[in-house]
Amino acid sequence: MPLELSFIVGFQYCILASPVTIWLAQLCASWLIFAFAPLIVWCAWRCAKHREAKRLIISAVVDAIIAFLVSVACGQFIRRVRPFHASTLVHLLVAVPGTQFSFPSSHSTIAFALATLLALHDRSRAVWWFAIAVGVAVGRVAVGVHYPTDVLTGMVIGVLTTLALEAITKKHWLKKSL
Repeated sequence: MPLELSFIVGFQYCILASPVTIWLAQLCASWLIFAFAPLIVWCAWRCAKHREAKRLIISAVVDAIIAFLVSVACGQFIRRVRPFHASTLVHLLVAVPGTQFSFPSSHSTIAFALATLLALHDRSRAVWWFAIAVGVAVGRVAVGVHYPTDVLTGMVIGVLTTLALEAITKKHWLKKSL
């Protein structure tokens, strides 16, 4: 059995041994990503300038869409089978994912794109933003829908997508305001 599959099987059998930890993994894998929506609105509400708040919300939507599209495009190119399909020892603990392929994790990509955006906007809470994103990533592995390298790659794609988009839009917004 490949190392990553062994890791997932061990993780599921050791860490997810109780109904509480299974529920927590399912919560992180399926629902924690939605915490970013109210957090983005909250950060936008705290902005001193209306224009800055509007920019944050628009950036979040664009970042999430582009991060998702990049991850799906990579998945179509790589075509990696999901862990629960690769081994009968890996238990699927959530509904069957909407996308067919495992690599990279779209949830992790989007979570890290939004965490990066929030961290750039509010550095004092960056640890919290990334903790939420890590919870999403770990949850995706725990429930058997992704390999660890799927979520790690999603992390990198999410961060790089946001940094690239921020670099592009900052130039654009600066030119508009001059």
